[in-house]
Amino acid sequence: MACVTPCRDDSETVAIIHNFSEFEIQIQAKGAGRRRGSALNSLQSQIPGIVSITTGTDCSPEGLQRGFTHGFTVDFVDEGARDGYLPHPAHQKVGAMIVAACEGGVDGVLVLDWEI
Repeated sequence: MACVTPCRDDSETVAIIHNFSEFEIQIQAKGAGRRRGSALNSLQSQIPGIVSITTGTDCSPEGLQRGFTHGFTVDFVDEGARDGYLPHPAHQKVGAMIVAACEGGVDGVLVLDWEI
């Protein structure tokens, strides 16, 4: 995970974006992708401080995806909410499911965090 921290006044309130991209998901049983998406979206009701979760499939015409085909963002109210999310059992369970579905396992994922 990489955190990008822009220059800012310490009195400013900053939200955190947790961005996750995954390589081509292995072909699995019909409906497996929907189950992962549903499990991912359910985290918002299980983990405090999640503002929104957005998922999608790459549609960029630039050709710079480097093999990444799917991604999602999790928006948090602040860094503390993100830090609480990381070890949360619900996140660990969904994360393991997603990593297992990626080519190369954990080597098939890219995670970036940035402040807004």
